[in-house]
Amino acid sequence: DLQPLRAQLAASAHIGRRLRSQLDDVDLIHIYTQNAGLLLTDVMQDIPSVVSLDTTNVRNAFRLPYRHPTRFTERMLAPTIALERRVFEAASMVVANSLWAAGSLRDHYEVCDEKLEVLPFGITSPHPTTANPADPPRIVFLGRQFERKGGPVLLEAWRRFVSDRSELVIVTHDPLPPEPGVRIIHDLDQGDDRLW
Repeated sequence: DLQPLRAQLAASAHIGRRLRSQLDDVDLIHIYTQNAGLLLTDVMQDIPSVVSLDTTNVRNAFRLPYRHPTRFTERMLAPTIALERRVFEAASMVVANSLWAAGSLRDHYEVCDEKLEVLPFGITSPHPTTANPADPPRIVFLGRQFERKGGPVLLEAWRRFVSDRSELVIVTHDPLPPEPGVRIIHDLDQGDDRLW
């Protein structure tokens, strides 16, 4: 029923209405993600624009833990891909947050290397590292929505492969049961200095 595309178009229409009312004060548009720009290509052609993303709809269609592909998935992607391509063509620059996403942009959407930049996700602590090299490594998952962000996959991999020699810290708003070797933190929000 093209539900994901319908939701993306509705969000893009809402964003478009808000943006168009303020275009006199705009020198550059940053769109995160391409779905927000599906109905903004006319504006993007007139104003320099950067589209950044962590994945593409081609990748999402086959990998999201809460949306399982069916035999119709590939056919239902065609209109989405066509709209995404228009966004990427209209953008002045496309920024992928991983080599994996950049590969999809090249392979599935034919985004040229001249327009494509890879800027990996990551954070740099404002505080010097005080970790003791003798301590076991600490793996940190940070995501408000544990399941949607792939947390169960990380938790299972940690259990199977490194739980005996590492610590896992999960920062999320989702409720999780306690587990030996796992520290769960529920009360951190964006910008909270306690994260460090």
